[in-house]
Amino acid sequence: MNLDKLNRSVVLLCPTCGNTEMESLNGPHDVSDLFKCNSCELTMTKYELLNSNQENINTNLDEMKKLAVKEIKSELEKMLKKAFK
Repeated sequence: MNLDKLNRSVVLLCPTCGNTEMESLNGPHDVSDLFKCNSCELTMTKYELLNSNQENINTNLDEMKKLAVKEIKSELEKMLKKAFK
């Protein structure tokens, strides 16, 4: 089964200006880490950044779920055809 199609990178946007370039002010491993927009210089926590991009994240997640179900269904159909030859 080829699940490479399911790999996604969701681009996070600044909630103020829509810029995609964020600078981590202390480190990427904690939800309380601070990020600063390189365009408008808005500073926010990782939690706030993720929360403001939740609709985009959910849309990508829904697409991945649909692709996963389609891929699994196709693989099961192939396996059943092969088993009952």
